[in-house]
Amino acid sequence: MRLVPALIGLSLFDFSAGISSASASPGQDVSVVVNGAELFPDSRAYIQGESGLTYVPLRSLSEAFGTEVEWSQSTKTATVRKGATLIDLTVGSTLAHIDGREAALESPAEQENGRVMVPVRFIADALGVAIAWNADTRTVTLGDTPAPASVFAPGEGNDVQNILNQAFVTQSNGWVYYQNVGDESKLYRMKEDGSQPVKITDDPAVQIQVTGGWVYYRLLTQGERTDAGEVYRIRPDGSERTKLSKEKAGQVYVTGDWIYYNVTAGFGSGPLFKMKLDGSGKQELSQKDEDVMDFVLYQGRIYYKRSTGGLYSLDLDGRNRKTYTKEFVHELRAANGSIYYHKDANQLLKMSIQTGEESVAVDNVPLSRYYVGPDYLVLEKALSFLDRKVYLTDLQGAGEKLRVDNTLVQLNVIGDWIYFITYETKSSETHRYADIVISLGRIKKDGSQREIITSKTSNPFPNDRL
Repeated sequence: MRLVPALIGLSLFDFSAGISSASASPGQDVSVVVNGAELFPDSRAYIQGESGLTYVPLRSLSEAFGTEVEWSQSTKTATVRKGATLIDLTVGSTLAHIDGREAALESPAEQENGRVMVPVRFIADALGVAIAWNADTRTVTLGDTPAPASVFAPGEGNDVQNILNQAFVTQSNGWVYYQNVGDESKLYRMKEDGSQPVKITDDPAVQIQVTGGWVYYRLLTQGERTDAGEVYRIRPDGSERTKLSKEKAGQVYVTGDWIYYNVTAGFGSGPLFKMKLDGSGKQELSQKDEDVMDFVLYQGRIYYKRSTGGLYSLDLDGRNRKTYTKEFVHELRAANGSIYYHKDANQLLKMSIQTGEESVAVDNVPLSRYYVGPDYLVLEKALSFLDRKVYLTDLQGAGEKLRVDNTLVQLNVIGDWIYFITYETKSSETHRYADIVISLGRIKKDGSQREIITSKTSNPFPNDRL
């Protein structure tokens, strides 16, 4: 283990490649990643106002490192043991002991909500654990396993194309957040390798997005619920569930400091709004009596179609409207400097944002849901109502490779993974009619590692037994 200097409690400026405590001000959320996965301590990490140090709960951090912690209530001293290493910290004291040697802290351990909170740098250095700070994602990374690469830009909780495809799954800091179709579509999270599934809330969730220490989602229609469409946010540990809008939202985009959403009315369309991340400051962006159906945020503008047809755009503040066509367009997407859509189910079109020119992207394909990558397409061929398979092709629809051979319900793409919800019928051993199996799974884009994450089997006629 490397030597521990006399002064260990360095500020964020000292270990964050020039990020001072001013850019990581007190009161803002901080994520802590240990050995490649976000840590969810029983008391939230914070930046201490006076010192600018990041504080974490000692017990949660120590457990993540596989150490033992003992607490003396009489002396208010915590003792951390890992192998031959022994660390003593006393609440309120700037003097600690490591293996019997004195070590000064820039800021002492504190007690918050019954938890001993310590400067994370002190513990990391004392245990010989690597530490780094990412200012964009506001993440402290600890351990030899590097922090997982961010699949979305800072401030983006999901991909815009996934959101158009219902966003039933997203990814953040080594965890996958998903709609558990095997448990009434409730909101869960699991590690990226599929281990440690944890229920976050009983809410059936869709339009799932994770950013800034919050999980944002829209309530899914489930059973006889009357609150479907309401927008919520919740902490990844299941705390602080907060209703942001009681309106029946359709699509929901969380980006930067704003949430954009359309309110469902007839045929799933309605006014377009934005509000702040806490639900305040609601503003209507659409014009009077303008029903917005699908919409997508891309390169600083909102592109949308109306219930009466047409393709339009406006600025993020609702100004500078533009009309591109008044014909009906379907299945909007945005990628590679273009807006994608189709007017005919067998032809995918794209419009250049720069020139406004329309051209054919894929021809003679019975296309339904799809995802446009930088050099590939993931597309669903709708051969019939119950025959809808997923293929990977190039951007022109050539060189197709079958990836999902069950009837598709939903499709998302995150990093190297294609996530899918499928529907299939199987012969029932107990009922006269076939069982229905709904499954959430994933497969790598190269066709490897296909796996089912969760599934549910039901029968529409449970009392009609063999």
